[in-house]
Amino acid sequence: MLVLKDIKPLGDSVITTGDRYDEVYTDGGLIDPSKSGQFKEYQKVLFASEAAIQRGITKDDLVYVNFFNYARPVQKKNNSIRNDMEEHYNQELMFHIPVLEVDKKECLDLRINDVKFVILEMEDQDFSRLTKLPGLVDVTGKKIKK
Repeated sequence: MLVLKDIKPLGDSVITTGDRYDEVYTDGGLIDPSKSGQFKEYQKVLFASEAAIQRGITKDDLVYVNFFNYARPVQKKNNSIRNDMEEHYNQELMFHIPVLEVDKKECLDLRINDVKFVILEMEDQDFSRLTKLPGLVDVTGKKIKK
């Protein structure tokens, strides 16, 4: 089995971390299943090609990724009682994001066009910790600087 340790991307490639959401909570304190397990919109650059470096994307940058370049419409059969009478299909979006394993870590193999911008500073508000009183959310502001 081939285990990649260090790579040099060619062309317009950008290799980022493959960080995912663990559990995402809504403002009301409920788990949002639509985001849990999904890739985060912001990732850290691990390896950048020469073309990416020329455009200002370098190693250790925090970047915002546009995943809609990997969206594909799919027709799924409707799950309802009406299925017995007629066939109904709903159109859904499936995301086919190229994933690569480097040093036994899940990484994303993206292109320069998938990176919308480099994040220079951001404030992370953690809504995942609930207090003992139901319905109240402990909001913690963490400053992240490059």
